[in-house]
Amino acid sequence: MQRAIISKKLNNLLLRNNASRIVNYFSTANGKTEINNNFLVTETVGNICILKMAKAPVNTFDIDMMNLFQNKIVELEEDPHIQGLVLTSAYDGIFSAGLDLKYLANPSPSDFKLFWSTFESMWKTLYLTPLATVAAINGSSPALGAVMALSTDYRIFVSNPKFKFGLNETSLGMIPPLWLQEMTARTIGIREAELHLGHSSMVSPEDALRIGYVDELSTSDALLDAATKKCSNFTKIPIGSRSDYKMYQRKAIGDMAGQASVDMMAENILGDEFQLTIKKIMDGLKKKKK
Repeated sequence: MQRAIISKKLNNLLLRNNASRIVNYFSTANGKTEINNNFLVTETVGNICILKMAKAPVNTFDIDMMNLFQNKIVELEEDPHIQGLVLTSAYDGIFSAGLDLKYLANPSPSDFKLFWSTFESMWKTLYLTPLATVAAINGSSPALGAVMALSTDYRIFVSNPKFKFGLNETSLGMIPPLWLQEMTARTIGIREAELHLGHSSMVSPEDALRIGYVDELSTSDALLDAATKKCSNFTKIPIGSRSDYKMYQRKAIGDMAGQASVDMMAENILGDEFQLTIKKIMDGLKKKKK
């Protein structure tokens, strides 16, 4: 399936003159904006799609959002005019707060497995996409937000000391799935992954750059420009070699998602430690709303 998508996109791209596909980010005349179910906003800039998560208030993901996001990635893969994706948030200050926790509070085994398998399918689609991908992180990015960012090819984070980035799953009583452990180790090294995953570290932009979570820092005003230009540069590499190399590098980690992973996570999430922890968090959130 993935190979077929890559081949189809490669054939489409070879039919066009590369010179006509140079991105001019500053030209608003070339931009086209559309709203997809109000949760995803897309803007086309040359051969790049800027995809903004817009699920108020903090871009949490339930099953509908996960399906919407995955379908959008597949749609972009099949679009012969698109070679790259910049992922960002419509809300400055928050990239994504993560999975919608209410779907993890005392779910039935079947409901949880559907939820988690949908999540892993969405993640794998983003992680293995033949599109060139850049995360423009314009706010705090815990849990799933960090997972989404780490799944892209390159990450640029706004240098604001109020923003934090990290994988804080263990603080919820959640054991990070094996594919997340491996993806993190691949990104920041085994020792750093063991330290930061194990202790649910949430780090500043400067520390995220030092650790290797992100590749570059930017000001808020320059973020989308920098991300779009970086993504455009990636698309100058022939798509066949670029996407094939990406697949060779990532396929083994992507294949860790699936039924065995879902079963492992079900044992963890449905267990007492996670459920007691999530209950305390949900109770605390309810008190804050009063």
